[in-house]
Amino acid sequence: MATNSLPVRSIPIISYQPAVRVNRQMYPEIINYPSDLPIKAVVWSVGHYPYHWHDALEVVYILRGSITINLSEETHSLGEKMIAVINTNEIHRIESFDDKNRILIVQMDRAWCEKLLPDFEYNFFWCCSTYSKNDDQCNYKRFIDLLLSLVREMAQHSTKEILELRALALLEHAAANFDFIRCGPGFDAISEKLHKRIKQMYKYVLDHHYQVSLKDLAQQFGINLFHMSLRLKSNSAFLTRTY
Repeated sequence: MATNSLPVRSIPIISYQPAVRVNRQMYPEIINYPSDLPIKAVVWSVGHYPYHWHDALEVVYILRGSITINLSEETHSLGEKMIAVINTNEIHRIESFDDKNRILIVQMDRAWCEKLLPDFEYNFFWCCSTYSKNDDQCNYKRFIDLLLSLVREMAQHSTKEILELRALALLEHAAANFDFIRCGPGFDAISEKLHKRIKQMYKYVLDHHYQVSLKDLAQQFGINLFHMSLRLKSNSAFLTRTY
C-alpha cells in the first residue's frame, strides 16, 4: 500500500544533492534527463535556488523540514508531507533556512506530458498544499500516493511502459482535480459543458498567439460579449490568469 513516507535510502536511483545555494539571477534551466525517458527525480537539500523556469512540469514534495516556494507573485511555506506543482515555464524560486530539509523533485518534459495526455497543453495545474481545503484533502493524498508510486517504479528500474502508465495516472488525476480552469480558487467546480467551452477558447487564443480580444472570442463562439465577460471573470478567473 502506498504511503506518504519515502525515506531517502529507499530510492537508490534518485541522486541526493547537498544544499543548493546559487547566486545567479533569473535564468532558464536546461534539464538533462538521465535515461531514455524524459523524466527525472532527485532528492535535494535546498538552500537558495533563484528564480528560474524550465520546459517541464515539476512536482515538489517535502520529505523533511520546510521550504518556501515563490510561484509568480505568490509565496508558499511548505512543511513535511506537503506538495506543490510548478507548471511548464512557470517562473519560481525555492529557498530554505532549514539546513535539515530534504525535498523530492520530479520533473517531466513538456513534450512527453503532451504525448501522454493530449490536453496537457491546455492545463494549468493549481496544486499546492497551502490551497488545500477540507473537502479536497483526499485529492491531495491521492496525488501524493500516485507520485510516490511513480518514483518507486523509477527506483526499481521498471519498464518504459509501466513508467508511462504511472506518469499518465498522475497527470490524469491532476487534470481532473487541479486544473485551474475547472477548479481554480474562489468558486465551485464548473460544469463539464462550460469547462469544455473554456478550453476551446483557450486553444483558440493559443493558436492566435494571444492576439485575440474578448470581442473576437464572443464572435467566434457565438456568445454575448457582456455575458461571456462576466462568466469568465466570475467562474474561472480565465482572463486574469491567461491574458
